[in-house]
Amino acid sequence: MLAIRKGYSLFLQNSCHFDYSVIHWDASFISGVLFLDLIDKGILSDLTRNCRATYQEMAGKYGISANAIRKRIQKLEDSGVICEYGIALSPAMFDADYAFGVLYTDGSHDEQEFVERIGRNRFVSAASSYTGGIYLLIAEFRSMDELHQVSSFLRSLEGVDQVELHTLVIDKGNQVKLGQLALRVLNQLNSDPKMPIVEVAEKTGLTARRVRRIINELIEGKGVRLRALLELGVADSIPFIARIVWNESKTTHDEFLSWLNQSFQLPLWEVFISASESTFFCLFTAGNLTETEDITRSIRSHEHVKSIRVYVSIYHKYFQALGQSRLLEMIGNARTY
Repeated sequence: MLAIRKGYSLFLQNSCHFDYSVIHWDASFISGVLFLDLIDKGILSDLTRNCRATYQEMAGKYGISANAIRKRIQKLEDSGVICEYGIALSPAMFDADYAFGVLYTDGSHDEQEFVERIGRNRFVSAASSYTGGIYLLIAEFRSMDELHQVSSFLRSLEGVDQVELHTLVIDKGNQVKLGQLALRVLNQLNSDPKMPIVEVAEKTGLTARRVRRIINELIEGKGVRLRALLELGVADSIPFIARIVWNESKTTHDEFLSWLNQSFQLPLWEVFISASESTFFCLFTAGNLTETEDITRSIRSHEHVKSIRVYVSIYHKYFQALGQSRLLEMIGNARTY
């Protein structure tokens, strides 16, 4: 089982895959620490892709009762692991790409204040502070000019010594047309992405059957993302990023990613994949510094790993960027009833 500490967040890019048959313990609190197993992790992964996934659907997937699924989700919400639910356009809907930024600073900043300062840029959707005066971020951009704007902004910040921006390999979703009725439904889901269908129907003046069909089409079309936002946290574990450079002349991208997923099913939460070089930025969680070192040494010992550097997380925050802003603009421009 994995204990997790409050205050460290993430996006799940669905690059991690788990063997749910391995562990069947309940998420539980022991001395104030929430322990997660692979079923909890699978549930969280499902909810980051579709926060309206039903208890029944997940019960069939994980081989436990719908009531057990409900209790696990309730515990994840109460503990703050699921910090909120949100909606945003998929990157394909506004022709966007994502960049992973690494800032090396002189260490003179207050971590929370500097993360807030980074997040004031309209392209930044998340930012985090790490040990050693390092800051990481996710930015959304639609052109090389916008990526240059992000780079210029980051380089202009006082105390920043060096900036790296890596375009990411991501699932962009699909381009779909959002009609008036879909936008009317999304206007309600914006305040509560898990709002019951009957309540959405009452507030939109549509039938429950039509609302259900619209929501299903939105989810299946992959133009809009209704997702859980997560914080890795309630106690004494250590979230960290492992920056791994691997030898692309000796192994393939898929083979190395498969090895990571199989070797670190529970501690590996997310993999950000650079599109420009053979580098993975992997988000892990360890119970203590010894486990952090064990994970690092195991990865370093892989025959195709060139180097690994570890950044231990301090503070993280999500921000409203292009995808969410564009969706709110579309909702605002739509005719309301």
